Amino acid sequence: PDHAATGPPASSKTPLAAKPPAQPSLEELRAALPRAERIFLEAVTLDARDACAWDPDKAAATLRASHCCVLRGALEEADVAAITREYETHQRVRAIGEKAADKRSGTRFFNCACQRGPRCGFEGWRPTARAARRALAGGVVHDARHERRAGKLFARPPRAPWRAVVAALGFDHVARVEVVTGHAGARAQDWHVDGDVGVTVILALADVDLAKGPTQLDLSTPFAGFDGRRVKVATTASRASGPGGKASASSSTSSKPSGGGGDESFPSTVHAGTLARGDCLIMNCNVLHRGTANLTKVDRPILVLDCSPRCGASDAGFYPAEHYPCAGDDDDVLPQ
Repeated sequence: PDHAATGPPASSKTPLAAKPPAQPSLEELRAALPRAERIFLEAVTLDARDACAWDPDKAAATLRASHCCVLRGALEEADVAAITREYETHQRVRAIGEKAADKRSGTRFFNCACQRGPRCGFEGWRPTARAARRALAGGVVHDARHERRAGKLFARPPRAPWRAVVAALGFDHVARVEVVTGHAGARAQDWHVDGDVGVTVILALADVDLAKGPTQLDLSTPFAGFDGRRVKVATTASRASGPGGKASASSSTSSKPSGGGGDESFPSTVHAGTLARGDCLIMNCNVLHRGTANLTKVDRPILVLDCSPRCGASDAGFYPAEHYPCAGDDDDVLPQ
């Protein structure tokens, strides 16, 4: 037939949908950091995505020596997506501790009895935080112990790998689970510490680069180490041998880092919260830190856990003994 007037026949093939943008690698997210920070972060980063390579003892040793460590793939993508949906739904109903001045808010998912107070009067898990509880308490068991990726057989990673790390230091009591959001345009927080003894666990619910306001640690100000002694992470040599240097100066929530640092390979401050979606930062709660300014037009949600020695209240609400909630469970079977 003559196509001169009518044009060629329409193709029967359906046009391909545009591929979603690829998730940036952790190296790309850290690219804007100073070289000294990148070197430090590479040394404290461990991969929890493959059980054959995952070593919780090594992670605990890294945390003891450097007072922070980063776990790659601490949350699976399905868990991140489910927790994000819960957070977005819950935030439309209420946000605890919203601060209009600095554009930050906290959405509490779990409260131990030791955390009850005028601002958070509830205890246990919120019924709307089912996915967060399942992911953090390790409620889902994989159907297969191995999976094949790119033609290679990988062992499935452990559920909630951060739990083995904090338990190794004796901090297996979770006092609080909260999504802390640095909203678009949020200013930097004041420098502060999170508690007297324990660790803070930060799980990224979105890719966090330097512009999104990652958590920044001050490694130059003396703080209380895990053994109770006053220490500071001062030089590459002291990092390699572990904490133990004493200092007479005391840390203060109003003090600021000195900046600079004589050894280029060891920064006085580090944006340790520069994480890929699903990654985890574990840090000594006594290290001076802050959330930096979010210079982007999108929010930066992170899931924060306060882990400490047991407080005397029951941990059954966080670690159910028999039943873990799974997708499709009825609300009335969830232990409260």
